[in-house]
Formats: sequence, structure tokens, C-alpha cells
Amino acid sequence: MVEIIKRLQERGLTTEPAAGTEAIKASEVKLGFALPQEFRDFFLVANGAIGPIGTGSFVKLWPVEELPKHNDGYRVKDFAPGFLLIGSDGCGTAYALDMTASRLTIVEVPFIPLRRREAKTVAHSFEDFLEYLDSWRPE
Repeated sequence: MVEIIKRLQERGLTTEPAAGTEAIKASEVKLGFALPQEFRDFFLVANGAIGPIGTGSFVKLWPVEELPKHNDGYRVKDFAPGFLLIGSDGCGTAYALDMTASRLTIVEVPFIPLRRREAKTVAHSFEDFLEYLDSWRPE
């Protein structure tokens, strides 16, 4: 994961310093469940990221401390139960972990309407998710 993050940083993505395990655990307590290990690993390298990615795209991945606040604010439990929003494209698309899936599943879903049926699976690993974002090209 470190290699892809470095490559994205070279292209302009800004990352925050790593989160500590205590910050991760505190967010897990607030969320009421453990984060998938790959996502925990991301936070141990970069506690969030923001900036350009791919060709003409943008990403904001929220710091671990902000996950409970954003998921409560967007009322994810009401509108898309089982999802954990992790960031956005800075416009109308959210990125989320599907916490009900048997393996790590990352989806993109519109903020409006924020509904499970509107979600599209984009990756089954966090590295593949970053590669997916980096390969995005405008239509």
C-alpha cells in the first residue's frame, strides 16, 4: 500500500500523517464495530487524503476520527444501513465500505439519493480501490 500512496502523492495527492492505533480504536468504539484490516492499514500510513487523482478526478478520504461524525451527519444508518462512508469525490459521489459483505467491498454511491440500491461495487481491496480511482478517466 505504501508504494501506491507514494505514487499518488507524487501526482499531487496530499495525505495526512499516520493515525495512531489509539485513534483507530477510539473511532471503532464510536462506530460500534471494527474496521477491516486493510482500511486500518491505510490509516497507519495516511490518516486521510485529499487532492487530484486519475485524469480529471478528485478524492477526499476522511481521517479516521471524522468517520463517526460524517456517517452520523449523513444519516447512513437510516438511508444506507451497513455502509460506512469513507470519503467522496468532492461532488455528489460518496465512497463507502459495505460492512455487510463477506469480504472487503468498496462501493461508490450518490449522496442523493443515499441508498444501497444506488451503489456500485468498485473494489474488493483498498489498494484496488486506490487503483480504481487513479484509473478514472472522464467520459
